[in-house]
Amino acid sequence: YYTVLTKICLYLINTLVGGVLKVYFVFYEDLIDDPVGEIGKLMEHLHIEPDQERFKCIESHLKGNQEQHWCKL
Repeated sequence: YYTVLTKICLYLINTLVGGVLKVYFVFYEDLIDDPVGEIGKLMEHLHIEPDQERFKCIESHLKGNQEQHWCKL
């Protein structure tokens, strides 16, 4: 309930100020439910071109891949 209310308030505030807020809020529940989707939304907010290889790398790490390499962000 709290998360939904918070999201509604943030949406209304952003709308009322003409969409000039440059803050991106990440909610824990959303990050846990869909980490790749949330990272995609963050990349979109930062105007970073989405790349399927990035998402595959992130999914690989989420599945417990122990290879020592970094995902290109």
